[in-house]
Amino acid sequence: MFNKKDYRSYFQQLYQVELTMKQEGKELMALVPDRASKEILKSLVADEIRHAKIVKEMMALI
Repeated sequence: MFNKKDYRSYFQQLYQVELTMKQEGKELMALVPDRASKEILKSLVADEIRHAKIVKEMMALI
């Protein structure tokens, strides 16, 4: 059974993953030459920003 400390640790790790994915997406966007790939990566970055926000909200609940 998880306790509050376990959940905090889990959500902190998950938050870091989301931030890392956001940064990776931005870096890849700068490297790819074609517009279609850039649009996909732009969407991915927006998703990661949204995910990070959700994780922060979850962390506030515990």
